[in-house]
Amino acid sequence: MAIFNEWVREIADRHDATIVDMWRMRDIEIAGVMDTDRMHLNSDGHTHMAHAVLEAIGVEHSLEPVTVPPLPLLPRREQWAANARWTRQFLVPWVHRRVTGRSSGDTVSPKRPGLSSVR
Repeated sequence: MAIFNEWVREIADRHDATIVDMWRMRDIEIAGVMDTDRMHLNSDGHTHMAHAVLEAIGVEHSLEPVTVPPLPLLPRREQWAANARWTRQFLVPWVHRRVTGRSSGDTVSPKRPGLSSVR
C-alpha cells in the first residue's frame, strides 16, 4: 500500500495536483475518526477530511477543525475481544464476498433509478 500511495503522490506532483492524505495527518487520532467497520470515516472523520480538503485547495469555508479525544487504552483482553468481534462482524463477511465474487451492494436498489436534473 505504501508503494501505491507513493506512486499516487508522484503522479500528483507531475500534474501539480493537491493531495490530502488522511494517513499523514498528525493532528488527528485516526482511530477516533473511523466508523465501527474500521474502513470508512465516521461523521467526525468526514468533517475533518472536508475541512482539510477545503484548506488544501484554498477555499473559504465555515467548517471548524474537529477535535477528537484519544481513544481510551483498553486492557489487552478487551482489545482482543473487540478485534475478534470486528473480525467476525466485518472482516470475515468482506473476505467471503471477495472470494465468491459478490458485493455488499448486489441486493441494493438505487434510490433514484432514473435520470433527473440536479439543482
